[in-house]
Amino acid sequence: MTHVGDSLSHEHAIHGGETHADDRLGIGWHRPWFAVQVMSLHEKKVASILTYKGYEQFLPVQKVTSKWSDRTKTLERPLFPNYVFCRMDHRAMRPVLATPGVVRIVGFGGKPYPVRDEEIVAIQRLVSAGCEAVAVAMPKIGERVQVLGGPLKGITGILTRIKNRNHLVVTIEAIMKSVAIVVDAQMVAVTAA
Repeated sequence: MTHVGDSLSHEHAIHGGETHADDRLGIGWHRPWFAVQVMSLHEKKVASILTYKGYEQFLPVQKVTSKWSDRTKTLERPLFPNYVFCRMDHRAMRPVLATPGVVRIVGFGGKPYPVRDEEIVAIQRLVSAGCEAVAVAMPKIGERVQVLGGPLKGITGILTRIKNRNHLVVTIEAIMKSVAIVVDAQMVAVTAA
């Protein structure tokens, strides 16, 4: 399923009205998510180190079955290779940037670009629901829809067709990557853009 870094509960930003030292590091539930680009095959290592440093991180993974001539093995692979998501204050990014394996924090015009909370929540729900997800390029056409029922109720995305099946495409705009899951077209409704 998903490897979600546990926030260290004793290190939440505010205790009894006082600002905790970790608040200065940008650790806490009220901080925005950022996409952290990492070196190839370093996603799990970076996620583990960020958790150790006290950051809340999210590394969405999917189970993949690999077959060799002598065996079959189920592996967990990152849904978005080369990316880990991390909550932090944009003014206190040095500890994240100093983490071995981190390349950069995704941004535009030299400024870090936060990932919307609803995008992270949507991916967390897709992964935790055990949906078979496929990473796809960001769609350019299609209708924006919302799931009407089931474990994915309320998630919005773009309805598209892949291999003659309807898919809901959920996008993380900051990294221009998307995930597509099979969806029954009768369980979605068109929403306003």
